[in-house]
Amino acid sequence: MAKRAIVEARVALALRLVALPAEALTAFDLTPDLGHALDVARRLKASGAKQRQIRYVAKMMIAEEDHIVAVLDGLADGSIIPPTHGRLRASEVLEDPTTEIEAVLEDHPVADRSRLWQLVRQADADQLGAYLDSVMGS
Repeated sequence: MAKRAIVEARVALALRLVALPAEALTAFDLTPDLGHALDVARRLKASGAKQRQIRYVAKMMIAEEDHIVAVLDGLADGSIIPPTHGRLRASEVLEDPTTEIEAVLEDHPVADRSRLWQLVRQADADQLGAYLDSVMGS
C-alpha cells in the first residue's frame, strides 16, 4: 500500500473516532494524549483547524491502530457495548425518584444524594445520566 493511501486510511479512522460520542470512547482505553487530541478535534469548528487536528490524531494513533480498528468493529457489530448504564438508569430515577435514588446510593456509596435530588428536580435526564455514568464508573 502506498504511503499516501496509508495516511488517508488513518485520517478516515480518525474521522470515525471524532464522530463517536464521548462515552463510546471509554471502550477504547486510549492514552491520555490521544484522548485529549480527540477532544480538541471534536470541539474545533473551523474546517482548516479541524483537518489539521484530525491529521494530528491520525499520526498519534499509529501505535494503537490495530486495537482501535478492533474496537470500532466491535462497536459496529454490537459485540462491544459502550458504557451507558447511567443514562438508562436516569429514566428509572426520574420515574420513581425516592426508591431509585436510595437504590443508587446503596449500590454506589460515592454518589452525592443532594446532587441526585438536584438533577431530579431539574428533570435533566442527560445530566443525570452523565452523573450516574461517572458514579457507576468509579
